[in-house]
Amino acid sequence: MAGLLASLPLLSILSITWLYIETGDSLKVSALTTNILWAIIPSLTFFIALPLLLKLQMNFYWALAVSCILTFAAYSAYMVLIKKFHLI
Repeated sequence: MAGLLASLPLLSILSITWLYIETGDSLKVSALTTNILWAIIPSLTFFIALPLLLKLQMNFYWALAVSCILTFAAYSAYMVLIKKFHLI
């Protein structure tokens, strides 16, 4: 049960609720949730890289650092693509 609770996107739920209470605008909530969905894609880099590096016998701390760097690079590329194609 704790794992299930921890996996909930609590910050996103709070942000969505707050936005709706403040604006009452379902379209703004829809736009926010769509933007959150697109932001999940670069974050998957971390969850792909870390277990892969650990299975390759890389030291935990190095694997964690490399995974964080790869995730930062993925978010940077994500931001460039968003600006280039005016996705947001």
